[in-house]
Amino acid sequence: MILILFRYPKFVDLQIEPKYDRLLEETKENPQKHSRKIFTWDIVKYIGEEIAKEEIVRIEKVPEIPQVTQKEKEFFLYKIMEESFWEDFKNTHASARNYSKDIKKICLYYPFTCNVVNMDTRFSTKDNLYYLAISSYLFDYIWKSLPDLYDNLYYIKIQENKNGRRWYAWHYSVIINIKENIKYKEFFEVMNHELGHIIDLWLIEWDSEQKDTIYTEFWKANFSDNDPSIDFYKISWESEKMRKKTHSSKDFVSWYALTDPFEDFAETYNMYVNHNEIFKKMTKESIYLEMKYRFIEKYMEGEYIKKWKYDNYKYEYRAWDSTRMP
Repeated sequence: MILILFRYPKFVDLQIEPKYDRLLEETKENPQKHSRKIFTWDIVKYIGEEIAKEEIVRIEKVPEIPQVTQKEKEFFLYKIMEESFWEDFKNTHASARNYSKDIKKICLYYPFTCNVVNMDTRFSTKDNLYYLAISSYLFDYIWKSLPDLYDNLYYIKIQENKNGRRWYAWHYSVIINIKENIKYKEFFEVMNHELGHIIDLWLIEWDSEQKDTIYTEFWKANFSDNDPSIDFYKISWESEKMRKKTHSSKDFVSWYALTDPFEDFAETYNMYVNHNEIFKKMTKESIYLEMKYRFIEKYMEGEYIKKWKYDNYKYEYRAWDSTRMP
């Protein structure tokens, strides 16, 4: 087994597929063509002697990964997140322990996370652990229903920024700005909201070359006319910036969801995943929320994150945005 290192060593366990052969060959001919894809994954595992004859930056042995079941991995993440939410709930700190050891475990169990998530160097080791654990948990949840996530999410930056917006998302990447005193549970919600944008803009597949001219992205016709997301937009929106006149706030999961179809999708996705019980109650008041619920349910195959131990579900009014619900 040979590990081909294009940038710097990280533990990434990719499936061996013919498309990686093609990527490597095309990269030799035109280094710029796939630089983003290759450098995002950072490393590619390859079986065979031919690649050993090519120029490579460095060769490392593939680390032995302990035999751990999927349930054991999930339980490991769950306990770390429960610990982080407990700190939020009690405003205390977990007992001193070796956070670095658990970070290494996450990188072995969930190498994709440690490859795409880039952490601000100012964060503590504890913060790094909790942010990686939360990200891994959400990636794994999405991957079970939408396995193309690992091929289409290239870059996530988690940084300390007290002045900027809390988040940004593009088709392939996410930036999250951590502000002072942010709770780990809020980070969990924000990350999930941003991943909702990735699902909306990229993971829900389409195949038509014809572009839709009604639902645009910053007034550009970027969406195929058979993009499934358009069916979601049509529930409450006439166009990118115009809501249907017959719809009121009760037809949206939050006030922030009224911003545009894309925030409507991301907020609805976060409500479905993290506040499913409340969302179900809201659907009884609006047939349009029922339609949105069923849309997300279809693509997530009916799976959502069950109630957390420290969640407060005594929530009786519509939130400004779902990421700050208790």
